[in-house]
Formats: sequence, structure tokens, C-alpha cells
Amino acid sequence: MYICLEGIKGSGKTTVFDLVKAKIDQQGIPYSLLCPTKPISGFNLREWFHSHISFLRNYDWWNSWIYSVRSNRSALLALKEKKSLIFGDRSILTSYVTKRIHGLNWEKVIGLTNRMEKIIPLPDIVIYFKIDPSVALIRLKERKNHLSIKKDEILESLTRAATFYSEMRDTQRFPEFSSIKWIEVDGTLNPSDLCDHLLRLISSYIKQHDDDLRNIKRKSGITEKAG
Repeated sequence: MYICLEGIKGSGKTTVFDLVKAKIDQQGIPYSLLCPTKPISGFNLREWFHSHISFLRNYDWWNSWIYSVRSNRSALLALKEKKSLIFGDRSILTSYVTKRIHGLNWEKVIGLTNRMEKIIPLPDIVIYFKIDPSVALIRLKERKNHLSIKKDEILESLTRAATFYSEMRDTQRFPEFSSIKWIEVDGTLNPSDLCDHLLRLISSYIKQHDDDLRNIKRKSGITEKAG
């Protein structure tokens, strides 16, 4: 079961993710971590170029490539562990939204992203942090100076991102996303309260998932005996 947190920049998602992760660690719940946009840890030549040669970050093709490398590596490590829970900060859905912001149509976005990020699966459950883009912009400005605001963090881009997340939930338009269960939470709520709420949600889905697996094994065992 793959559960991820998604939302536009400034939605508070990463803050709550870190809180939930800490609580999961405290409770000793086994899980794999899948954070496809996080830099690769340790020395990595690609990451070195990305952090030290600043002009590369101005090119969409470079950013798309470096994020696909991160995504595939993070997914490969998580899937290899074969744990019943995969927990993630963002997912391949972020890549779809980002490429749409940069002007590609949906057909090109999905085709290109799926070719570049071959390993990462679609999440089973998306916890989406809903927030007004204007509020998200205020948050971004409060934690950054005006020179560090990127082109995908301006109000127009944040508004477009919120729209694209909404469009992906239209299963008639995107049947390939119909297996995803979306859970919407209010990104303006207190992070600690959101953490407790999400921890209860995750615990309930883990229990449901484990019960389903036990039922499948029990039915499988009955079938084998009958045969």
C-alpha cells in the first residue's frame, strides 16, 4: 500500500509529512520511504552539477531529467524493501503537474513522465493538502526572500497547479488514475492536529490492508485444500 502526501507549494504538506514520519518511527510501524523529489543522499555527480552549476536549473529539460533520476532511484529502493506500507512526500503526480505548468498538454505530460519515471508506481492513496493559492503564496514569501521565489511559486503557477491536481481527479477524463483514492485535508489547519489526523487515517488503512491480506490468504488456503 502506497500512501503519499500531495499539494501545491506552500500547502504545509512537507511540514506535516515530517511530523507524521517521526510518529510512525516512534510507533515502530514498518514502512519504506518514497520521496521522489528529494536529492539523492551521499555524493552523486548529477546532484553535484545540479547544486553547483546554477544555470542548469534554468532549463526545464534539466530539471525534468534530474527529478526523473531521483524518482526512479527512490522508487527502486522502496520497492526492493517489500514492506506492506510505502509512505511518501509527493509522488509521480507532482511531475505531471509540474510539466503541465511548464506548458505541455496532458497527453504529452503523461507520456513523457511515464517514459522517464518508469519505476515509480501510482500511489494507492493520495492525501491532498487543499489551500487557497494566495495563502500558499504568502507562506512562501514569509519563508523566502523575494530573490528566491521561483517561477513555479508565483500566484499564477500555484493557481494552475491547484487546477491540474483537481483535473487529475476526474476519472472519466483520466481512467488511468481511477485506482487512486483521494483524501482531502485543510492545509491551513494546525500541523500538529493534521499530523494526528493523518496518523489515525494511516493506521486505519494499514489495519484494513492487513485484514484484506489475511482474508486473501485464508481463502487461498481453503481453495488449495479443496483442490
